[in-house]
Amino acid sequence: MIKKLNAAKAILIILLAVLLFFIGRPEVTKQLPAEMLQALYEQDAQAADMVQGDTQALMRLYGIDADDIGAFLLYYPKASTDVDELLILQTKDGKMGTYTALVKERLATQKTAFDGYGMEQSGLLEKSKVVVYGDCLFFGVSDQVGLWKERFLSAIKKS
Repeated sequence: MIKKLNAAKAILIILLAVLLFFIGRPEVTKQLPAEMLQALYEQDAQAADMVQGDTQALMRLYGIDADDIGAFLLYYPKASTDVDELLILQTKDGKMGTYTALVKERLATQKTAFDGYGMEQSGLLEKSKVVVYGDCLFFGVSDQVGLWKERFLSAIKKS
């Protein structure tokens, strides 16, 4: 009788653990709405004098091969003295930790480059945002980064 009771408790604990695991998992975005995101950020990028990045820019700036990820949207500054930047990407291989580390490495490189003389740029870099939502990553550096982050989260949650 005691063995049956212990077995029932063990089964309930396992079921509870499985349920909690699935409840706590972040959502996976079906497909990053890249065109919609581009439309959301295009005007801001032009105002901040940024250019849209391609697969080569993604590799040069972050060391990320576009073939290894799903969709991405990248804007970076035209001038090397500016730091405004936006990267949104969707993983397809489950290596979010790797991509997050590469983004943080880029941020650290930029902080080092502007340390000591670019006070405005350093301030923007300190206020940057790196957000992971499910299989999507957001990285923004701008005086508008809070607005950019909210647009990202809103668009991702709608997809």
